[in-house]
Amino acid sequence: MDVPRLLRVSEVPAAPAVRRGGPADPVGLRCGDGRNDDPRDGVNFQRGPPLSPRGLGLVFVRDVMTRQVIVIDPDRTIADAAKRMAAKKIGGLVVVEHGRPIGLLTDRDILWNVTAKGKNPSKVLVRDIMTSPVATVSPLTTLRAAARVMLEKKTRWIVVTRLENVEGIVTASDLTQGFLEAFARASKRGVLSK
Repeated sequence: MDVPRLLRVSEVPAAPAVRRGGPADPVGLRCGDGRNDDPRDGVNFQRGPPLSPRGLGLVFVRDVMTRQVIVIDPDRTIADAAKRMAAKKIGGLVVVEHGRPIGLLTDRDILWNVTAKGKNPSKVLVRDIMTSPVATVSPLTTLRAAARVMLEKKTRWIVVTRLENVEGIVTASDLTQGFLEAFARASKRGVLSK
């Protein structure tokens, strides 16, 4: 089974995303979302909604999530997964079966469950070591609620889904960046007390 290709979805900040494509991409992944490039790491986050005069305002997962998600089939080998991670320079893959996220495979999973145990990565399947079930949130989840999910599930990765379709992924560093940006905007507007 081959991994679905990525789709482009029109960027609609407050409304549900519109999927393009069809049965060729059951996952409904998105890329080319029009976010600005950040000279520090190649990714910048969309600016969130305006802050309320009383506080930091609400910042949602959709404002900080990475929309270009790389997926892998659970029946692929760890060697295939490691090659895909190295090629994309990423630390994790969303494991998708029948268009739905069923797990997460990170570089830590490979290190601890394959390399450290002396297993052959060409003979171990993704489904054998993936983290499952995967923690998921909606794009309209607040950063604070997403941070709570991370703490409760003891994970650094959360898959963002809408109607069980993968919309994006949020990492602990994405949340940190979102909190810092919200804090900086509030400080700039003089909302925070000194």
